[in-house]
Amino acid sequence: MTFLIHLGRLASIQRFLLSTALMASFVGLSACAVAPDPLSGSDIARASQDRFSEAFAGQEPVKGAIDLSEAMARAVLYNLDDRVQVAESLLRSRELASASAAMLPSLTSSASRNLRNKVDASSSYNLSSGSNNFNASTSQDERLNSANAALAWNVLDLGLSYVRAQQSADQFLAAEERRRRVLARLVEDVRTAYWRALAADYLSRELPKVEARAREALEQSRVLIKDGNISPQTALAYQKEIYEIQDRVQSVQTEVATAKAQLASLMNLPPGTPFTLVRPKAAPAARPLPDAKNMMASALDYRPEVREALYQERITGRDQLIAVLETLPSANLFVNANTTSNTYTLNKEWLGYGAQASWNLMRVFTLPLRQAEAEAKENLAQERARALVSTLALQVAISRDRYAQARRRLQTAGDFQSVQSELLEQLKASTSAARSGEQELVREELSSLLARARFDVAYAEVQGAWASVQTTMGRDPYPELGSKDLKELKEAFRAKLSGREPVQRRAEMPTMPAAVEPAVIMAEAPVGTNE
Repeated sequence: MTFLIHLGRLASIQRFLLSTALMASFVGLSACAVAPDPLSGSDIARASQDRFSEAFAGQEPVKGAIDLSEAMARAVLYNLDDRVQVAESLLRSRELASASAAMLPSLTSSASRNLRNKVDASSSYNLSSGSNNFNASTSQDERLNSANAALAWNVLDLGLSYVRAQQSADQFLAAEERRRRVLARLVEDVRTAYWRALAADYLSRELPKVEARAREALEQSRVLIKDGNISPQTALAYQKEIYEIQDRVQSVQTEVATAKAQLASLMNLPPGTPFTLVRPKAAPAARPLPDAKNMMASALDYRPEVREALYQERITGRDQLIAVLETLPSANLFVNANTTSNTYTLNKEWLGYGAQASWNLMRVFTLPLRQAEAEAKENLAQERARALVSTLALQVAISRDRYAQARRRLQTAGDFQSVQSELLEQLKASTSAARSGEQELVREELSSLLARARFDVAYAEVQGAWASVQTTMGRDPYPELGSKDLKELKEAFRAKLSGREPVQRRAEMPTMPAAVEPAVIMAEAPVGTNE
């Protein structure tokens, strides 16, 4: 009978606890129900405005004309694509720190306070005599405080954490190589856009003047036809020449029209920011190409893509080691300090220590599968590295051909400009110029403008092709980037461009060959002062 009474009480308690749990769950789920909350138009507008302001915040304002070294410095400091790579490198650095910290032992502490409304009492039953040993007794206070601090170190986790920390270190180095690639491409794009923007500036300044004179000359030819002072065939042939030259000049202008906007974007200038450029007083000569074998050897040694692939191989290679380590038994060493307020405990403060071993045998059976997966990843990384060699060979060949073609075009454009300038000067000084009239002079002025524009575009192409050669060889076209000051970085770029940068070594990689410039940097002046 007593057993049945206890059983009924236990069932009542269970029903009460179940009802309470169901009610609490219903209330909790009702309170935690989430409805879609779309962004309002004001939220989107405010966020867009904040992002726009943040994109151009912290920049040095443009003061005076911008030369090539300042354009490169601004691009490196303020370009948003590079900021993304900087953020990724910072993330990998934080991941490395976290992976290193994972090798430390775990230190946990806990404290508790337990209250009871009734005494925790019990008795025992003697199986031999068939009677109770003693009356009910207790060994625990109704109010109990306890605390614990435990230091534990899992040996297997230590080994796994060490290997994963090595992988995180390689991921950080790979991120640094990706930033090298982005920076090299950024500086290359700045160089090309800068020289093309100079050509666009010259055309936008000089073309309206010559076109105004061309319109006057065309109108004069129409008047001469009307008055019968010249044959229509001769006048129409002249007009055709003028229009053809104008069309070629405008084609060149269209080709470089967006260069200044591209340069502003690379420097991350706020939209609409006015700026002028500095043009060298004289056009320097191009340099010969390096040997093809040396270019390929340099590319294989220094290209960031190659180094990133090697780091990736090391990362995937360590996956096999991780797969093996995970199959080993785990040993856990621990020591803990304890305290309790229980008045029935003789030693209220004590130390505990020991070791515990465990082994997940299923890991042993799945080892071949995980090793096969790791080997497949490593093979994929190796195949990508091999494919990269073929890509590098193609890029070396293309960069060499592009630079050679650009040099030939520059030579032709320079010869054409020289002949055209001499022809124009002789026409201006010749006594026959007065007889030939203004029309022939306007035609040659248009031709001279076209020759100058073609030379500027050809020189911009040489600059871009040479930058591509340097990038293909893996030569960094930028100085050491320790400073965040625009003025200091500008001077560093100026020294780099002039070949005065000291040779510096990198601890984590072989010495980088210096990027040879295709030209000696000469005295510079704002656009328009030395034409």
